[in-house]
Amino acid sequence: MEVLKRKRMYETQRDQLAGQQFNIDQASFGIESAKASVATVSAMKAANTELKAVIKNDLKIDDVDELADDMAELMDEFQEINEVLAQNFATPDDIDEADLEAELDMLEDEFEEELGESADALPSYLQEAPTGMPSTPTGVPGGKVPVAAGGGGGGQKVDEFGLPV
Repeated sequence: MEVLKRKRMYETQRDQLAGQQFNIDQASFGIESAKASVATVSAMKAANTELKAVIKNDLKIDDVDELADDMAELMDEFQEINEVLAQNFATPDDIDEADLEAELDMLEDEFEEELGESADALPSYLQEAPTGMPSTPTGVPGGKVPVAAGGGGGGQKVDEFGLPV
């Protein structure tokens, strides 16, 4: 009986020690988290201070606006240069849109007249073949067994593909 009492006492002490160890681990983890948070806040404060100093001393909004305006002006000048370089020197300047439209209408009328004259005619690819062309074969392929050329009058026999038998 006394052994059982000691066993329970040891189990209780073991559970208490495990609980104490858990609490110590939790406190240690809390301390580490707090230190990490303090370091993070400190780094953010330092970055904020540094950023303010850089913006105040090195980056002025008026300078940035002026730089953006200069870039826009340079891009406009560059666009003008490209337009000048892209001019077509072969096309005269005195041609206006109305003259071009009139010439296009005239060409369309000529094209329609040409089509009207040959509307009933067959296109060249549908017309009859000129004489001198061989006639269209009418026999069944492979119907006759061809005889190979050469070798005198009694030539060698070949199959339907022209190979010697």
